[in-house]
Amino acid sequence: MKTVTLSKSSFGAGLQCHKRLWIEKNDRGLVPEPSALQQAVFDQGHEVGGWSHKLFPKGILLKDELNFEAHLKASRVALDARKPLFEPAFAIPGAYARADILAPVESDVWELLEVKSSCNVWENGGQIKEVYLQDIAFQLYVYRKAGLKIRKSYLVFLNRDYVRHGEIDPQQLFRHEDVSSQVEALLPSIPTELAKLSKMLQSPRVPEVGIGPQCHAPYECSLTAHCWKHVPADSVFTLTYAGERAWKWWNNGVIRVADLPSTEQYSSNQSIQIAAERTEKPHMDVPAVQQFLEGLRYPLHFLDFETIMPAVPMFDGCRPYAQTPFQFSLHIQKSPGGEVAHLDYLADGSGDPRPGFLRALQASLGTEGSIVSYNSSFETGRLRELAAQFPDHAGWINQALVRFENADLLQPFRSFAVYHPEQHGSASIKSVLPAFTDLSYDDLAIQEGGTASNQFLGLQKGMVPSAEIPSLRKNLSSYCERDTVAMVKLVEKLRALISAPAELS
Repeated sequence: MKTVTLSKSSFGAGLQCHKRLWIEKNDRGLVPEPSALQQAVFDQGHEVGGWSHKLFPKGILLKDELNFEAHLKASRVALDARKPLFEPAFAIPGAYARADILAPVESDVWELLEVKSSCNVWENGGQIKEVYLQDIAFQLYVYRKAGLKIRKSYLVFLNRDYVRHGEIDPQQLFRHEDVSSQVEALLPSIPTELAKLSKMLQSPRVPEVGIGPQCHAPYECSLTAHCWKHVPADSVFTLTYAGERAWKWWNNGVIRVADLPSTEQYSSNQSIQIAAERTEKPHMDVPAVQQFLEGLRYPLHFLDFETIMPAVPMFDGCRPYAQTPFQFSLHIQKSPGGEVAHLDYLADGSGDPRPGFLRALQASLGTEGSIVSYNSSFETGRLRELAAQFPDHAGWINQALVRFENADLLQPFRSFAVYHPEQHGSASIKSVLPAFTDLSYDDLAIQEGGTASNQFLGLQKGMVPSAEIPSLRKNLSSYCERDTVAMVKLVEKLRALISAPAELS
């Protein structure tokens, strides 16, 4: 029988889904490479880990480039130094663990610190997330079996209340939570789960596990595309706010929204979606759409922001994961059907983008007319933050905020006043635009905001080769411009449909 050695990550994968772990260990060809967005999350975690080392300036880093056996040996030798250890690894039959930090206490005792690049480590009920406790319990079990004396276990995570002023203060950047009692309670389950996973992995056949809530919790599974390939685009999972009911329908053989039973109760929006997908015809509440359009005051200013969200704040006045605007696109239309002018701003990535962003936005917005955005709470939220961070700009920002009222283009689509079956339950602009117009994002090098954010963050950190910067800036500009062009097109389409509702059929 083959020997199976599980790491913390593989143990967690097995707890989430036996099929996932079996494929990761025995059929790696099915496992996709991390996407650019996933890799950005990994990179961010490594950056936060590096900052956590500054909590213990005299600590010893066990280098990643060491091979597995050398790493184990170096970790064992490093124990004698009685200094904080970063990334030490220890193994027992069937498992090994590499701690983020081991801190020495007393003569031969250690404390275990697990570092998370998150500010939110609690469940809705106020308890530490179970997945984090399981991570620590696995490490604690391995370390104790390997002969280490561990006194306490801590969860270390980013402090959402920390505001940067000057140089980063690592002691203020992180919070520590003593989770010793919760972890000790989980400890007896670890060897049982390890035995189950080891036995499962010795099978020559992949476990038969159907899709389920475990595909998305506690983490999005990397095998979703493989396991969900039989799920149609109009499945019951796309019914707006379906929740757990979707699993009941799916497990009872109801696959598509159009096939949902008429005997059940549905919300008004769900009923609109079901009817549209059954008839394959769009829905429009003409009076509601008319009311929305009448609330728009010309000249219209179609506005979209792009932001970065660095885990470790890069600029004064910012918290961990603060949304920091670096770009905007603005289309201005003076009258219905009139010519459209385009203005934009993209920071150069050489410093704090906010001052230049604010100056350009103030010069571009004017003082009259509705400011139209798609999900205006995002833009207005960023502007309120900027007004607090840069009080000299608060006056014109507060005047601009009034102009967002009744001009959120998401509203008629989120309320299902307008719905097209090709939206498949989504009111995102990425779903709405191709459903109602001949425009989409498919022709762009950057097709969603997460990629735009990560690529500019790379530029901000000096990670983009100089030869690639012009094309990156062009791609960023094209993406942000598409968002505001999309809004112009959608307002035009709504006006056309009001004038000729028959075009919906």
